[in-house]
Amino acid sequence: MVGTYSQHMLPTHFGLGSATVIDELEITWPGGASALLTNVDVDQYTTIHEDLCFLEAEIQGSEAANGCLGETITLQMQTVGLGPFTYQWRKESLPIPGEDGEELSFLMTAEDTGSYDCVVNNLCSTFTSPEIQLSLAEELEIVTQSDHFLAISGVMGSLSVTLSAPPETYQWRKDGVPLQGETEQTLSFDSLTSSHIGSYDCTMQANCFNPLITQPIAVCTMGYWQPSFSVSRVFNTKIDLRQDCP
Repeated sequence: MVGTYSQHMLPTHFGLGSATVIDELEITWPGGASALLTNVDVDQYTTIHEDLCFLEAEIQGSEAANGCLGETITLQMQTVGLGPFTYQWRKESLPIPGEDGEELSFLMTAEDTGSYDCVVNNLCSTFTSPEIQLSLAEELEIVTQSDHFLAISGVMGSLSVTLSAPPETYQWRKDGVPLQGETEQTLSFDSLTSSHIGSYDCTMQANCFNPLITQPIAVCTMGYWQPSFSVSRVFNTKIDLRQDCP
């Protein structure tokens, strides 16, 4: 007890006996944040500021990622706090030798699947990023696609395709020509007319694999109902739809 009105001295003194280094010194601030100092020399005054110890870090991107065999995978740290920072990347919570930079990059193999995180340090804090799960990308398959159809002019219609997992892009085409702006899973027609008659398909880019293309879908319209019309002729992908539709 020293000073006016017996105030406590702000410096805190620790007796360490014969120790020559402090292995770990952990500080917990009133707000709940903590700081961890390691290998601190003895016989010195050390000033620690809470704002200097603030540290947060995460791997850019989502919590899960898919990689293709032979693809370059790059994991990038996004760190908030006062540097300088040190990094140690880990896989399955084990340090990856030599990977101590802000970025982790490698060519994807089957052995590289698993969980990754990074331990980040600054002057007085250690923070372990949330894990990111890396999986081997699987080639997508077309599960369902629209059938050929015949409809009366003026009605609404749509074509759609479903894959085993969402692709990166969709592009609908009519008679082999891309339809501008039609890049969703479903192609909709507000009011079918004779101008919609044609052969449609959809190309989909799936990860790093070759694009997938649906089977041709014949769309045919008519101005009135003709029960005797043979829809089976429209199913032949080699037919001239404009001649075969009434």
